[in-house]
Amino acid sequence: MSLNLRYPTTGAALLVVGAALVIASGVVFARPIGEDSFLDQEDRGMGYLSEIGFGAEYGSVDQVVHKWSQDLRIKIHGDPTGADLETLQQVVSELNDLLGGTGLKLTEENANVDLYFSPEPDFPAIEPGYIPVNLGFFRVWFDEEGAIRRGRILIASQGTTQAERSHLIREELTQSLGLFKDSWHYADSIFYEGWTTTSEFGPVDVSAIRLLYSPLLAPGMTRNQVQSVFSSPESNGAHGAADGWHPN
Repeated sequence: MSLNLRYPTTGAALLVVGAALVIASGVVFARPIGEDSFLDQEDRGMGYLSEIGFGAEYGSVDQVVHKWSQDLRIKIHGDPTGADLETLQQVVSELNDLLGGTGLKLTEENANVDLYFSPEPDFPAIEPGYIPVNLGFFRVWFDEEGAIRRGRILIASQGTTQAERSHLIREELTQSLGLFKDSWHYADSIFYEGWTTTSEFGPVDVSAIRLLYSPLLAPGMTRNQVQSVFSSPESNGAHGAADGWHPN
C-alpha cells in the first residue's frame, strides 16, 4: 500500500513521498487478469500507467508524467543482508533492461538516490518527512516540469522477513521511478494495494514501466498528451492504439 503526498518547498523543487504500510486493512477486491483477456498486454499496460503513473495517493501532485531524465546513482547506507544486496542487484539489472536510455547503478559517491537499511524507529532521524509506522518508504524530488532529480528510500532492517524486505526493495525503488500510486486491479503486481511479498514484476508492471520510460514520453506530459502520442501514426502503432487508456 502506498501513501503519497506533496510537500511545500522553496524554489522550484517539489517532492512526493510514499510508504509501504505494515498492515493493509479493508476488503481486497482483486480483479483477475483473465477478466481483461480481450485486451492484449500492451493495452493493459496503458491502462495501468494511466492509473498509477499520474498524481499520488494523497496530497496534491500534478496529474502529469514524472520520471527521471538522468541515470539513478544509488548509494547504500545501513546494514543490508547479503540477500538484500542480491535482491537490489537483481532489481537494478531488471530495471536497466526495461528503462531504455535511463540507467541505474550502485555507487559510493555523487549519488542522487540514498537507500537506507535501518530499524524502523530510526526512520524519522533519516527522513524528517517519514510517516510512521511503515516498513518501506520513499521520497523523491522533482522540478517544475516533473523531472525527478533526487530520491531517498528507507527499508526496515528489523522486524521484517527476508521475503518482505526483498519485496520492499523492489516496490520502493520502482515506485520512486515515477509510478507513485497503488492499485487493487492486479494481485500479482508489485504495485498491488494490499500487503504482499511479491518478488517479481508482473506482466502488467513490465508494460507500465516500459511505457513510462519510452523516449516518446517526457516529464510534464498530461494523460491526454500521452494518449495522443501512443495513438499517433508516428508511434508506428507502438503499444497499440491506446485502447486500454483511462482518460480520467
